[in-house]
Amino acid sequence: MPKTKIIFRTAYGEKLKVQLTTIDARTEQSHKEECDINTILKKHNRTGQLDHVRSNEGIYDDFTEHDYQNSMNIIATANSMFEELPSQMRNKFENDPSKFLNFVHNEKNNEEMYEMGIKTRPEPISIEKTESVSEPTGNASESASVNASQTPAGA
Repeated sequence: MPKTKIIFRTAYGEKLKVQLTTIDARTEQSHKEECDINTILKKHNRTGQLDHVRSNEGIYDDFTEHDYQNSMNIIATANSMFEELPSQMRNKFENDPSKFLNFVHNEKNNEEMYEMGIKTRPEPISIEKTESVSEPTGNASESASVNASQTPAGA
């Protein structure tokens, strides 16, 4: 049986050289001035404003009622409710919950929502008139105020 030579490598032994060649490994230099911190600070000292702040303005509003987790829960609930709709209805809105929500929030679509079964028609409210009976008093202004307070609003 032929003996094979075992090579034991250490940190102090001969190094194996590996070379990587690429076609074009140079960085793009056209953005050099824009990215240089010294140039950015010089512009800031002259104008008093950073360029990225001008292009991406902040939104100032009061968001104390909603936090990130609450907002994500609302979105997840809306998505799951949309997924529970029949597939034909989801296809009508191209499987996009935002298109469905835009449709639902438009008052012009109420009749179509009644036909689709998404919304139920409100029951007509019957208003019954009740007659108010007041006791006669000697003062006419008091009886007028009593009658006015006993009559239903809108009658």
